Amino acid sequence: MRAIEQFMRQGIRLELADDNNVRAIGTLTDHARTAIKSCKPQIINELQWRELERLLAIVAPAYNIPADEYPLIREIAQSDLPAALACYRDLARRHDDNTHQSGRSLRGISAKAKTVTPADERTAKMVAKLKAEPGLIYAMQSHDEVEPDAVILTLAIRGKGTCELRIPKSRYDAFALLELIEKHTTRVTLQ
Repeated sequence: MRAIEQFMRQGIRLELADDNNVRAIGTLTDHARTAIKSCKPQIINELQWRELERLLAIVAPAYNIPADEYPLIREIAQSDLPAALACYRDLARRHDDNTHQSGRSLRGISAKAKTVTPADERTAKMVAKLKAEPGLIYAMQSHDEVEPDAVILTLAIRGKGTCELRIPKSRYDAFALLELIEKHTTRVTLQ
């Protein structure tokens, strides 16, 4: 049985307070607190996957992502779930800010994202590059100075969205990445 379901049966609702903490809502006994602490990593992982699925259900139709690509999205997300969540929160926020669709609003998620961060600034540069050069399909820039053990890749794809990927420096291969992006951003996928 999944950890979240165990607590739901006890009348305790769990949610992400941030990427590393859990908020428990309901009547908590000392036993329940101890149980939550003991399986906190599992709970966080389950909550993050639930959020990713919820975001995917909003983002995929908005950006015309076909359902047969969902398994690939999940596979990529598995390598760095917090980074994938940040990317999909950003896509959902941008979609929500642009369309204001009732019933699909993510105002609760996007409220945290209103402060301009260095990631926002990096993303804005890539968007500006696409605007300045109409012939470009995508713009990307790698940042190896932001984190000691990872390369941050800022990516903008015309007509689709933007995101940042956190790639361990030991696994970063710019040429393989470029080949992958070119492979998955054909004219057909951009329409």
